[in-house]
Amino acid sequence: MRGRDNLLIALLAGLLFAGNVWINRPLFRGGEQPYRGSIESGYAGIARFFSVNPNPWGWNPTIYCGLPANQTYLPTVPYLVAGLLWIHPQLDALHAYRIVTAIFASFGPVALFLFAAYASGSRWWPFLAATGYSLCSPSYDLFQTIDNDRGILSIPWRLQVMVKYGEGPHNAGLTLIPLALIGVLKAARTPGFAALAAGALGLAAVALTQWIAAFALAISVLLLMAAYARAKDFRHSRVLAAAALGYALAAFWLTPTFIQTVAFNWPKDSFGYKIEDHQRLALALIAAGALLIWLGFRQAPQSRYLCFVTLCAFVFAAFAECFYAHGIDVIPESRRYALEMELFLTLAVVEWLRSGWNAGGGVNRFCVILAASLLVIQAVPQTGRFLREGYSGWALRPKQETAEYRIAHWLSAHPTSGRAYVSGGLRFHLNSWFDLHQTSGTFESGLTNRIPVDWDYRFRSLAGVNPANAVADSLAILHAMGVQYLVVHGEGSEEYYRDLKNPARFESALEKVYDASGDRIFRVPFRSLAHYVRPQELAEGWNPAAMAHFLSAIDDPARPVLVADWDGPSRLLISGGAIPTGMGVSVLMNYDRGWRAFQEGRPVKVERDRVGYLFLQPAAGSEGTIVLDYRPPAETLLAAGVSVVAWVAVLALLGYQAIRRERMGGLGNPETVVDI
Repeated sequence: MRGRDNLLIALLAGLLFAGNVWINRPLFRGGEQPYRGSIESGYAGIARFFSVNPNPWGWNPTIYCGLPANQTYLPTVPYLVAGLLWIHPQLDALHAYRIVTAIFASFGPVALFLFAAYASGSRWWPFLAATGYSLCSPSYDLFQTIDNDRGILSIPWRLQVMVKYGEGPHNAGLTLIPLALIGVLKAARTPGFAALAAGALGLAAVALTQWIAAFALAISVLLLMAAYARAKDFRHSRVLAAAALGYALAAFWLTPTFIQTVAFNWPKDSFGYKIEDHQRLALALIAAGALLIWLGFRQAPQSRYLCFVTLCAFVFAAFAECFYAHGIDVIPESRRYALEMELFLTLAVVEWLRSGWNAGGGVNRFCVILAASLLVIQAVPQTGRFLREGYSGWALRPKQETAEYRIAHWLSAHPTSGRAYVSGGLRFHLNSWFDLHQTSGTFESGLTNRIPVDWDYRFRSLAGVNPANAVADSLAILHAMGVQYLVVHGEGSEEYYRDLKNPARFESALEKVYDASGDRIFRVPFRSLAHYVRPQELAEGWNPAAMAHFLSAIDDPARPVLVADWDGPSRLLISGGAIPTGMGVSVLMNYDRGWRAFQEGRPVKVERDRVGYLFLQPAAGSEGTIVLDYRPPAETLLAAGVSVVAWVAVLALLGYQAIRRERMGGLGNPETVVDI
């Protein structure tokens, strides 16, 4: 019987996946979409960088004035896209990214089905849930703001945010959450190391995919442990062990510094999130509601799965409700948890219907039929629009027809040793096509030095209340960030954001080298990324006097000009003669503990200046090229070592079990060979 059940599950899963691929086949296409505000090309640019520079412990100089490669983003989606680009080098990075994220999105209902089938023991009810999840979205009916945000497409909200806003990694993490929960349930219920490893792998996979999904999974696991609090076949200690092993498997990327950096940056990147009295009250009410639900299920131990999905649906719906209905950001970016709400609300509603049906009795089943009928009536219009219209309004066009590509192509055709300052949507597109260094990027939460981001905001916001100061401050910021070309989008530009205020301020201040359809490129006076500077001349944040002193120093014509050339992404060569007495070398690039400097084989002292840039102090009078090498710091190496040991141990123990099972000829219970 078990074999027939597994075959049925496989057939239903295959049918769901094939149906979703067919319905969402436009998502697999390449080309530039009409939603110019989507950040999907930013993720494609990250993937393109890793396809060319796969070392996860190197340096990424292309964005935000440089940062460690492993803080560019989480690795799952970028490396899968990079793998596709290695297999098919002629594929455009954005097209490869779309293929990978479309596969995840199409597998989402399958993952929901597999989890519900495993946790409930049912087959057809989970299939019904997955079918509904594939075709319609309760968010449109629950939140007017989301309904107003449909745009030109009539597709479920989880797909809408992927297309319109670029939430591909979130969809990937959302797809992995149900699979991770299967692993956690197996780890808690099934003795043996294989089940524990399955739970650890699932947790690690989500944590390495997307930050929001990882946090949602953490909440889900805590609610799962609460729902199964007194279950005799659920060992909470094994869940904790799976979590610890999962972190060990993922530690090579999720170093303590990376976690701390993202955790502290996340509120800043969530529109300045702060915990105030109304947030505390909302959180207390949500906790009280969850407690009441949990207490209500205490006398129904046979309904633990129902308790779990009900708790999750309530908590994530409360996050979304607080934001969309009351304007309260209970946790950072509460609005984004509408995707998790839909996942668990679908599971909860169908499980309630299944429980009512299985309870038997004419009244119970009549209520189930009535409730199901009302849900179908509510879903039919939305489903009909999706099947009839779907992606009909999603017209793609070649990248060569877009203003963003024409500008990026011009910049690539004019090699520079400095950076390009681009704003709006172009900052996402730029690196998906070319290896150009810019001052911005896509994922600000990974930055240990946020001064380039703060300067960028200051630069974009200078509206010219005092035009003379606005221009002077603007040029100072560009100079301090090593900018050689400035891209400005004026009236008539196709650029979606146009977030640079008063773009006309540069017309008489800089040389214009490109002008087409409202888009302009200005050449900024630039000498080098490296300069001779005395320690007392270094800048200090945006202290005007200190900044003026610093800019005067790096522009001093009496000082020799240093030449800074990249030799790969993790090595910078600086040359320019003997080091003047009392001076060091200021490098307009972010400091990190991994930087090492040598001159003629002698180590050079590397420090962090008051801006967060590199400051080198070679011996006075020394000559020869200074070689700046980025090597992973000790913490990264230690974390990588932990992961290597964990992966080797997991594979070795699983291999040992497989060999033992084969030798035993299937006798006994091989799962007990290594019981943890």
